Amino acid sequence: MNKIDIAALTQELKNYVEKKNISHFFDQDYNLEEMRALNEPEINLYLGLIYRLAGEAGESISLLLDFLKQYPTHIEALRQVFFLLNAGGRYAEVLDLFDKLDEKVKVDPVTVRHALTALIASGQYFRVEDFVSFIREKRITDLNSIQFILLIFLLGSPSLSMEVVKATSSHDQGGSVDPAKIYVLQHIFKDVPLAELWSNLSEFFDDFEGKRNWLLLQLGRTHIYDPSSIALLKQDTLYPIEQAAFVYSPIPSMNSVLHHDIPLMEAVQIDVPRFGQGLEGYFDLVRQMNDKGEFDTAKQNVLAVKDKYAPNAHAPISILSSGRAGTTSLHHLFQKLEDTFSFHSYQWQMPTTDRNHVLYRILENNFVGEPIRNVIKSYVSIRTTELIYAYRLGKTPVFTGHWDSILMPIWSVLFPESKFIYLERDNVATFKSIYEKNQWFDNQLQALRYDKRFPNDCFHHCLDTRLNITQKISWFLFTTQLFGRKVADFLPENKYLHLKSEDLFNTQKDAYADLSNFLEIAEITSDYLTEHFSTPINEKSQKVVFRKDSKQQTKYLEQYFDQLAETGSLIR
Repeated sequence: MNKIDIAALTQELKNYVEKKNISHFFDQDYNLEEMRALNEPEINLYLGLIYRLAGEAGESISLLLDFLKQYPTHIEALRQVFFLLNAGGRYAEVLDLFDKLDEKVKVDPVTVRHALTALIASGQYFRVEDFVSFIREKRITDLNSIQFILLIFLLGSPSLSMEVVKATSSHDQGGSVDPAKIYVLQHIFKDVPLAELWSNLSEFFDDFEGKRNWLLLQLGRTHIYDPSSIALLKQDTLYPIEQAAFVYSPIPSMNSVLHHDIPLMEAVQIDVPRFGQGLEGYFDLVRQMNDKGEFDTAKQNVLAVKDKYAPNAHAPISILSSGRAGTTSLHHLFQKLEDTFSFHSYQWQMPTTDRNHVLYRILENNFVGEPIRNVIKSYVSIRTTELIYAYRLGKTPVFTGHWDSILMPIWSVLFPESKFIYLERDNVATFKSIYEKNQWFDNQLQALRYDKRFPNDCFHHCLDTRLNITQKISWFLFTTQLFGRKVADFLPENKYLHLKSEDLFNTQKDAYADLSNFLEIAEITSDYLTEHFSTPINEKSQKVVFRKDSKQQTKYLEQYFDQLAETGSLIR
């Protein structure tokens, strides 16, 4: 810290504050022109914020933690650390910090939400009771947060959960409270006929009439529609408010548990031949679940709505991808068409831990126990609403959000006419796009350390802190490519298309013909595709963080790919 250029820091921070309008970051009115008077911990605070702006999360966390050692009650520094740790998947550290909070800290709803997010995302539900007790003791009731409602529900106390549902009804600026309410209600009353539940919903929702259609869409996950319910569905909004923020699906509880660094856990190793066996086991499990009727409610509702409102629409179309490959452009393509409706982002997202749970079950070809079945049922449940919504519009649903890729093949079992496109981009180009544009957030499929025994049939794992960012991205791209190509062996030949991203954007007529013939959508012609893909979309220019070592890291990428192909591991 002795080598800091205070004058340069002062100017950079001043520009930062003015540009971002973030004076609320500071609980003291420091004169930025007099920063020479700041001591080392205070400098750490400001440097930490600057590093965060530059996308250097690790350096930012380190500096902010140093600051908190001397100023443990600085609430904004705590918020920033919690946010950055969560973004990096370091959930256990968030919870440990929260447990050790100085008693003088004025804990606010924002800080608690960060901690609750960490608890849910890591699956550490053994902490729930103590956590809720702490919240009650501090009288933090104005959380306005989906996590709080769901945590109480997970405690197994429906009556207490209902009290919170009733109390948390206003100022729903993020669009999270109403989804939480309907989730709690539909699962507490999952065995109650829809008509009976419907007659009691009005007491729990403000503007019930205005939300009637949205509520009916949500209930399609758990309650079988009767003809009168299907007739009531309108071509209305999918979400309760505009620009609703996404939230993680809370349906799994103890399926996947993310720990802090546990050296005894083994590093992942990819056995390519065994990967095919694991995929076969994956499809077998989904077929078994389907044969047992575990998806019947979702299937029955989706098909009933399709039959009534979209009899000529196709089965779902899914785009498998690593991201940064053109999925946003495909999303815009499908959104422009008359007969398709594309979903690129969702209000309900599957937790990173559960998506990795599916991948690691494939790697081990081990699908024993209820937790992995719960993950699969969770995915089907949260996507059912999108399917119903698209068919109510009279359109074919298209899933273009790449986070779902590991779970998308499930639709081939539920709806055998479903189609799948694997959109693959050159590895070097994809790496540079992710690396240079700061698009890696530790929320994709990851190289983890894990317990191969799956204790209690759960996925116990931790981040592998020995890996650098280039290794993480390399592993992700290698694994996604392996999955995207290998899954073709388990799908009908006429239901799978392997597309090269470069072919789409370089006006390759053969690729356009392949896509048009595969989709069988009249509007998609070669000329239409030429015009569409000639327009750049989602270049992320506003998020570029220039890294001077990009060229060198690309060489490492190639070495890591060779190492993974040869040994299946990045740890020698």
